[in-house]
Amino acid sequence: MNVAPNPAESAPRQPFGPLILWMLIQLAALSLSAGQVPFAALKSFPKPAEMIATPVMLTVQIGATALLFPYLMRDVISTVLIIAASWPMTALADCMAGQTHRQPMALTALYVTAWLAGLGLWRIALRSARAKGIGISVASLWTIGGMALAYLRSEYGVAAAPKLTALAGYSPILGSIVIAVQNSRLLLAWEIIAAHLLLGLLAFAVTAMMSRQ
Repeated sequence: MNVAPNPAESAPRQPFGPLILWMLIQLAALSLSAGQVPFAALKSFPKPAEMIATPVMLTVQIGATALLFPYLMRDVISTVLIIAASWPMTALADCMAGQTHRQPMALTALYVTAWLAGLGLWRIALRSARAKGIGISVASLWTIGGMALAYLRSEYGVAAAPKLTALAGYSPILGSIVIAVQNSRLLLAWEIIAAHLLLGLLAFAVTAMMSRQ
């Protein structure tokens, strides 16, 4: 006997909820810089605060998606919209920070696109709620935990404080910041984001093969 599909499960989900949330998150990041909100020690905080608009935007974009990607990228349409909506916001942050060189701007957008596309592939591969929870934990540990580890190394390491380029491998957030403000061709940062994207493709392919059996 054929069982009729559940209309609630078969109906396509609207992408507007994830898109609106994503835009609000990015607008909040822009507002932090535009409003010159001091979220670090005042003596070391750059003036004007808009100078760090790009690092703030990249930190929020990558950190937020690590925590929320199962919801933000719940289907292909949502993933495409999330990626497309990141481009103008990254460009606005670049303009606010005074970035005028096209190559770093384009490569920064490409880096964020690769990160988001990889998360979109992992979202498809992670089917169960438990798997999605594990995915959030791993992504958060890599992005946010990696930032914390890099901070501890730079502040309390035995040797002299390392350069930012040497910390690019600790977290995709740091990799994106290096691409945006220091060295847009840093091989380490691109190798890591490429590995993230390739692993997502592999997980997607394995999931697709298993679903056909």
